[in-house]
Amino acid sequence: MAAEDLQDCVKEILCGLSSAVLKQLKILIDGQIAILETAITALQAQILQYDILSKPIEAANIIFQAGITKVKKASTLIPLDLITDCVDLGDYNLNVQQTIDLASSTTNELTSELSRLLSFKEELNALVTDLTKAVKQFTDITDIIDRCLIGD
Repeated sequence: MAAEDLQDCVKEILCGLSSAVLKQLKILIDGQIAILETAITALQAQILQYDILSKPIEAANIIFQAGITKVKKASTLIPLDLITDCVDLGDYNLNVQQTIDLASSTTNELTSELSRLLSFKEELNALVTDLTKAVKQFTDITDIIDRCLIGD
């Protein structure tokens, strides 16, 4: 059924009701619209909060990844196999690898956290979209009620 046909059908049903019932129905629907709009505003604030929260995590992730790249490049510049013949480097290789592993672990955690935040934000956005559609439907019904009340 097309939207216009549905509106005509709803109008036919609603306009058959008494004006007292229509007024009460409109009050009830307006209350529901107010509740939905409040929920939408709260969700949008939460989305903004997640945007603000994700920025420092995103920046830290970029910094850590750049640091890992630099450490990896630096570790390949030193000809360790030649130097170890001349000087005992002790646990240098192990320390470099542990540093790289630790930094990699941190970036993996940050990336995971960013993914989780993004996923949750997408869910909130979908919910806002659904609630906005519900508000539109309720608003369409109150418009029909108004037309019924004025005899349109």
